[in-house]
Amino acid sequence: MPFSASHRRKTKMRINSNLLIDLMATYGMKISELSRISGVSYKTIELLVDNIDYSVSKGTVIKIARALNVDPIRLEGGKC
Repeated sequence: MPFSASHRRKTKMRINSNLLIDLMATYGMKISELSRISGVSYKTIELLVDNIDYSVSKGTVIKIARALNVDPIRLEGGKC
């Protein structure tokens, strides 16, 4: 019997905090502005910026990447 979507394990990802800070600085964004534009909670972005060992969903990575106009793979530390 197949598992329903609610039983599937969600993939968690890490964001390169140094890159996140650099991108925010490039756009002159504070955490509150990135939160508002991306739809990601202030607390989540704060944890990512503070380099806390914190993983987020793929959807969260995509939201933040779109708000910063960057490829999600790059935001994870890739070179795209």
